Amino acid sequence: MNPKILFFLIFLILPVLSGEESQEINITVYRDGYCHVSQILNVEENTIVTVPVFGENLENILITGDRNILYYDISGKEITVDTEENTEINIEYDTPDLTSKEGILWTLSVNSPSEFTVIFPEGATVVDLSSVPLEISGNMIKMPEGYQKLSYFFTSETKKQINFIFPLIALFLALLFLGTYILWNKKRKFSDLAEEEKRVIEFLERNGDSLSSEIRKNLGIPKTTAWRLFRRMEEKGVIEIKKGKENYIKLKKL
Repeated sequence: MNPKILFFLIFLILPVLSGEESQEINITVYRDGYCHVSQILNVEENTIVTVPVFGENLENILITGDRNILYYDISGKEITVDTEENTEINIEYDTPDLTSKEGILWTLSVNSPSEFTVIFPEGATVVDLSSVPLEISGNMIKMPEGYQKLSYFFTSETKKQINFIFPLIALFLALLFLGTYILWNKKRKFSDLAEEEKRVIEFLERNGDSLSSEIRKNLGIPKTTAWRLFRRMEEKGVIEIKKGKENYIKLKKL
């Protein structure tokens, strides 16, 4: 006979317990947010036990007794099991429903009918608990019954953020230094310029690259004086003279 059909026939015949048997609950937290849940119950032989589970999205379900693997039926957040000749059963499964994440901070939320034990992976740092724990030992924390929240983060994720932020800070400081140097160098060059040279630079900054005749005309500088002025400024690296039928004066970036 099909094992599932046999299970449902037994379900109709055997007495049904609510699942409020004494149980041991262990939750192992994984780095990806999944949790492995183990619910160990002391039960009576040859009964049907309905046990609330933690979450609706359950994977890798395995139910074993102290004698054999057991058949089960799942509906919503409850698992129904035929205990057969077993006095202890272990309900195991994986679920992503117990954890949430915001930034680097993870939160484990559990509403448990009895006290439970949480085992965190290596590198996890617990930063907040909703209740006073019953016991703490290494990466294991035992919590009282009821609705509990445990917040934690992984040290490696913090290091990744630091490793990402540090180059940005270094880049910012380098750009700040470069900008300060350029500004200082520009001021230094301006301080070395004669008054007429400063007037030429101000004209070029307002009007862009210009013919030498335009500069002479607007600033009222004689042709011979302007020629010596432009040569001197070119030697200082302030302007560039593009020669042609008429010289074209271009302001260099300071």
